[in-house]
Amino acid sequence: MTIKAREKCTKETLKEELDRELQRACRHFFNIDHQYHAIHLLKEKPKPDEVLLHVDFSENYNAKYGSEIQSMLFGASRRQLSLHTGVAYIEKTVYSFCSVSDCLKHGPAAIWAHLKPVIEYIK
Repeated sequence: MTIKAREKCTKETLKEELDRELQRACRHFFNIDHQYHAIHLLKEKPKPDEVLLHVDFSENYNAKYGSEIQSMLFGASRRQLSLHTGVAYIEKTVYSFCSVSDCLKHGPAAIWAHLKPVIEYIK
């Protein structure tokens, strides 16, 4: 639960905390910018023997029925699914893909489980 709470500290402590958070934010923005430019270059000049896969998990998706009883409306026993979406850039052609699983884990093993059939298909 998120609550509003007052905290007291010295100006020096506040400055140190702000400096730490700004360093983290700057590093994050640098990484985003670097990744954007690297992906842009790979898309612009694709090599015939390379494939660029851009993948992401969506948030867990709550399954819904066309007609539901009232208890389902409030989330009782609603099943969740994990959607793993992606785009494959092969030379100048773009292919999108999505796999669906009832496994809600998003770790490395889950990522490879979703990507293995995609990579096999591309081969």
